[in-house]
Amino acid sequence: MTAKLGVVCLCLTLVIMMDFMDCKKNSTRRRKGNACEKGTHNCHKDAICINTRRRFRCRCKPGYYGNGKLCYEINECIYDNGGCVHFCQNTKGNYTCSCKNGFELDSDGHNCIDKNECLQNKGGCHHQCLNTLGGYECKCNAGYSLSKDGRSCQYGTWCTENLGCDHHCDSSASGPQCACRPGYTLISDGKHCQQTCAVGNGGCQHNCTDTTSGPICSCAPKYLLMENNKTCIASCDVNNGGCDRECIDSRDGPKCQCPSGFHLHQDGRTCLDEDECAVNNGGCSHKCLNTEGSYECVCPKGFKVQYNQRVCVDINECELNTTCDHHCVNTPGSYYCTCREGYKIYGVTHCADKNECLEQNGGCQHSCVNKEGSFKCFCKTGYKLHSNRKDCLEWNNCLPFETPAKTLTSCKQTGADQYCSIQCEANTHPSGVLNTNKYYTCGPSTQFQWSHSLQNVTLPFCSENMRAPSVSKTIKFVFVATRCRVKRRLRHEVQHNITNQLNTLKKFKCRNSCKINYVQIDCKRIPKKFRRLARDVSKTVIAGQMELEVRPFSTTKKCDIPCTTKRTERRLKKAYKTLRKMVNKEQLFFRYDKQDVSFAKRSLKTKKVYGYDCPVGSIMAELACVDCGVGSYYNKSSHTCELCRPGTYQDREGQTGCKACPPNIQGGGILGAKSTSECSILCGPGTYSSSGKFPCKKCPRGKYQTDYGRTRCEDCGVGLSTIQDGALSFRDCSTKVTCAAGNFFDVLKHLCLPCPVGTYQPTAGLNFCYACPVSTSTDFVGSTNQSDCKNQECGGQIGKLQGYIESPNFPGDYPNSIQCTWKIKPGKKRRILVIIPEIFLPKEDQCGDKLVMRKSSKPSSLTTYEVCETTEKPRAFTSRSRRLWVQFKSDSQNTAGGFSIPFVTYNEDYQPLIEDIVRDGRLYSSYQHQSILKDRKLLSVLMEVISQPYNYFKYANVSHTMMPTSFIQLLTEKVQRFFST
Repeated sequence: MTAKLGVVCLCLTLVIMMDFMDCKKNSTRRRKGNACEKGTHNCHKDAICINTRRRFRCRCKPGYYGNGKLCYEINECIYDNGGCVHFCQNTKGNYTCSCKNGFELDSDGHNCIDKNECLQNKGGCHHQCLNTLGGYECKCNAGYSLSKDGRSCQYGTWCTENLGCDHHCDSSASGPQCACRPGYTLISDGKHCQQTCAVGNGGCQHNCTDTTSGPICSCAPKYLLMENNKTCIASCDVNNGGCDRECIDSRDGPKCQCPSGFHLHQDGRTCLDEDECAVNNGGCSHKCLNTEGSYECVCPKGFKVQYNQRVCVDINECELNTTCDHHCVNTPGSYYCTCREGYKIYGVTHCADKNECLEQNGGCQHSCVNKEGSFKCFCKTGYKLHSNRKDCLEWNNCLPFETPAKTLTSCKQTGADQYCSIQCEANTHPSGVLNTNKYYTCGPSTQFQWSHSLQNVTLPFCSENMRAPSVSKTIKFVFVATRCRVKRRLRHEVQHNITNQLNTLKKFKCRNSCKINYVQIDCKRIPKKFRRLARDVSKTVIAGQMELEVRPFSTTKKCDIPCTTKRTERRLKKAYKTLRKMVNKEQLFFRYDKQDVSFAKRSLKTKKVYGYDCPVGSIMAELACVDCGVGSYYNKSSHTCELCRPGTYQDREGQTGCKACPPNIQGGGILGAKSTSECSILCGPGTYSSSGKFPCKKCPRGKYQTDYGRTRCEDCGVGLSTIQDGALSFRDCSTKVTCAAGNFFDVLKHLCLPCPVGTYQPTAGLNFCYACPVSTSTDFVGSTNQSDCKNQECGGQIGKLQGYIESPNFPGDYPNSIQCTWKIKPGKKRRILVIIPEIFLPKEDQCGDKLVMRKSSKPSSLTTYEVCETTEKPRAFTSRSRRLWVQFKSDSQNTAGGFSIPFVTYNEDYQPLIEDIVRDGRLYSSYQHQSILKDRKLLSVLMEVISQPYNYFKYANVSHTMMPTSFIQLLTEKVQRFFST
């Protein structure tokens, strides 16, 4: 054995040395051409010559091993007899199996099965032939016995009948004796014959061993002995027992079985796929997709499966704050974005300032100045802005005085100024001081603006409802407990306990009008004289304060609001005295931190000052509570009454909000609308008035008005008129042609012109184009849709650990003729992983739009990824270089949705783990796995795990509710294996 190993080692050494010398020789002289055909190669005779681009290479033929320059025959018979159950014969480059007499090779070329000799000329038997395992026996007809040759039959059965011989008998000096045919031995009874391994392999299929008790059978490696102890059957180690999937050894031989998702074919070997979708749709709420050995529930776009993997639920895209720039509205299977007032949407999800001044001057009569999210109209010298904030009036005119709700107005002219005063109607109460001496002025002295508008003061209003206020006092206290805790729940418990006791006293009837409004607890600032209470180290002195409030009595004819307020003050004073008396007698207990405690004696203190409060919906006016009047509402934040905004109204007093105007009423309404009729008080399209409000006049011929509340109408233009009065739009002007969408009518040239780049017009027959949102533009003139407005800036964010690159205007279509370049340079010892959820590029452009990722800007540098058409199947890959140069270019033809591609950098120590994950086909084979790589929320979690793989264990316990079980199992298997090695 040692000598053989030495020969092998020597041969391998020679092979390596020759290969090295050949490599060294050819490193200085590279030959081109087909050396294999020319015969100029130096491959071994038992090798195959293969031409390469520069030279050739040698590969040993099957059945040989070596480097191709030297090849050695493999003797397969050395290892497990080559898999042969009887004989193995090594041949040149191969081997063959053969069988013992009485056997023949099975179809697998390795196993030996019984040969039925009786099929050919009855095996040479005179009468009958009986086949046996590994041999056969001749039998004679009745009245005959078998001769010594074991084949011919002779008349008579004397040996069998008289001596009981198994085979035949021979004559001897002592008389006739039983004898056996060759290959059999006579046993001790002198009559019966026992078979040996020499005949028919002892009746064994594979191996036979002679013993005193007869042959013992055994099987070749990987075969099992059957219950008859003679025949052998291949175990599961041989060709998997012939099973398609799983094989289990048994006494009867290999048994085939199938994994979940398959059922066994009637041949007992093949596994057939189980179509789970055929029964009850697989339990799926939507589409069921059958797969090899399994199935999965597939959801429509915008939905995902719950963690039970069966039911599809809506993806709430609005859960991510980054989905929309401003407002996000989730819908079943989708979402849409809206922008705040003064902004326009672009790129599906983004908002940019709407430059109103570029669209018919913002409707301003004179000049327009754009602001972020808004605009403002200005008037020329000698004019002032109308209340509609668009029209300009001569500066020396006063607008009509607007009378507040439920007030009487008295106006008079004094010199050049106009004076108006207001007072409440009968049976109403003012929200402030109202008398005939309070004047509001408009004239030269106020620059022709009403004085309250000039000072930005809201006019007082009058209300029918007025009541007495509630009265309150702040009370300080001290008590002792085991510990000091300031939890809100404990404070509410104290507040509730004391309120209940006050309202249920028998001697002092509070009648549910007493209330503790709040309780505050202080664990540190304790009055000096009470600190001695904490002599026991297990006790803590706690100080605090609370507000005791008493609700007012109802007013009567005999007792008005001042009278009622005095009565309420007296009740509060009595309630405080009662409370103090109970404390001093230690009769007031309350629950605090699961124990009964009481206030310390003589610890209750208060000041003589009272507090007065009004209920929500009313404000304090001269120590009385007046409800907010109609046309206004109570603002809980500022505790003031504020006028209803345009588009809303309020017809009731003391309310905390305003009602929306009916949806069929347009025009925005007025500030402080008191009814639905005032929702539409503004002049509508096609009309105007000097105030912009009713009564209104129709626009005369040649003019039109599209807006509400205007004091004038717009001119159609020189030489243009309208068919009738009250035109609503420029489309009512009598132009010779009607311009198609994407064009506008030039009133000076009387021609239709295409909308310039950066503008669009979706409607036919108008004389202007809408401006694209700020920082966006169109690819061409004549755009018809706001979606044609595209941001030209390359998107993305390059972070140290994570980031993303994004086509301009994503998720909207990217612009034409754009070029973007990004450079990703990870930190030291970090590598890059890129995940492409999906990418949309027009196929019809024939690679005019292309995304490429490579090491540097040089075309010859190492390329990691390149694509020029749409692919919706996610893909993840690691960069082939330590840094990435990424470029996206589009031509001037078609565009598409583009891409948003996240990337993450990871420590190079995790390279084997990351490669193991991204190269596993199971990551992409399942629809549900693909949906994870497209779900921005789940993808961010996955990126965090890849950035720091130990983060996986942070999500492991909750991830089953976020991701499919199969995906978790895939990651768990790989992460645990990596960290355990």
